[in-house]
Amino acid sequence: MHKNWPRAHSDFMISSLYGPLSPVMAKAHSKGYNSVLWMVDDYIKELTYGNIFIHQKSRFGHDEIITPAADGTILNGVARQNVIENLKRDKNAPVLVERDMSIVELANSQLEERLYGVFSSSTEKGIQDISELLINDSKTIKFKDSRVAEQMRIDIKKELNSTNARMTQI
Repeated sequence: MHKNWPRAHSDFMISSLYGPLSPVMAKAHSKGYNSVLWMVDDYIKELTYGNIFIHQKSRFGHDEIITPAADGTILNGVARQNVIENLKRDKNAPVLVERDMSIVELANSQLEERLYGVFSSSTEKGIQDISELLINDSKTIKFKDSRVAEQMRIDIKKELNSTNARMTQI
């Protein structure tokens, strides 16, 4: 779904942002999908329920994770920041790149077999692999599970357990 007003307070969680999305979400649910991808001029921004991360091999041959830049068109929330911090801290993680990525670039990455996986982060749903994307009711892109998403789930769970343990000791 394209945002009609691209910088419409997307860096805040406001219930009025979801009203226009209700019919689109209902249609997505009726087809078995649980979220809608928001775009601005064919550039991927975020999902209805969270931020998006694309794990691929760049055209230069290195592993990278692309996520849209926090430019006011996405919610730059706690869950997103946790993923970004974990990626930057992990010396074995792919390179994190915050930049625009078009839907065409994503489709080409999949066609060229450079796409490892796509995952999302949100406070409510945690880190989830995205298995499939339907574009304009006609083209389906299927994704593999991202090995990075699984490691993120493990790392964040450890951090939460460590934080809870420290809090109970205080």
